[in-house]
Amino acid sequence: MAGEIYVPGAGSQDFQVVIMGRRGHFPGVPDALTVTRLVRRMKNLLEIELGDVWVEGEISNLRRQASGHCYFSLKDEGAQLSCVLFRGTAARVKTRPEDGMQVRLFGEVSVYEARGQVQLIVKQVEDAGMGDLQAKFEALKRKLDGEGVFDAGKKKALPAFPRTVGLVTSPKYSDAPRAVGAAGALSGACAGQGGGGGDCPCYQGAWRAGEVWAAGGGCDCCRAGRGIA
Repeated sequence: MAGEIYVPGAGSQDFQVVIMGRRGHFPGVPDALTVTRLVRRMKNLLEIELGDVWVEGEISNLRRQASGHCYFSLKDEGAQLSCVLFRGTAARVKTRPEDGMQVRLFGEVSVYEARGQVQLIVKQVEDAGMGDLQAKFEALKRKLDGEGVFDAGKKKALPAFPRTVGLVTSPKYSDAPRAVGAAGALSGACAGQGGGGGDCPCYQGAWRAGEVWAAGGGCDCCRAGRGIA
């Protein structure tokens, strides 16, 4: 809407100055949206452009609330999407969602305004079998179980009052050396590099450090991890 300002001029003439733009703003200066207006625009765009869609993925982090609503993530190897299955819909769907399930979901893409979070409001659930990520996890569990990794008889009891604690970690990512070192309990650390995966230097270095300490490297017990929390 244009705003109008009348500026007194010479004689009896008045000059009308019309400022294009919103009242109280100068031309060329864009308005700032409030957070609420921006998020609401995002929500409207998603609901109009995408609307109801089918999407397939694996369920994880499933949480069933006392209210009857279900919240979970739908993910694949590249991304994840927050999902909500409201109580009324949950009572009607034939497939009960569970962690690790591969499913096809039909629902409305929207935004939860209070958090500015994109989510799928689920309307239908179809079972598509066990998810690939869950299947890989179960296969690894079976492999390690066959090697006796989970055998309770091979586990050693932790000392009640360890004098020296070995820390196996990656200084590139971990805050543990600083935190444990400040407490005076650190006896050593793995200085591996790289990210995750069984072939990365960090993993191999941590494995070697664990073997050395387990063979009597001067530690009463060892802790492996990226963080101290």
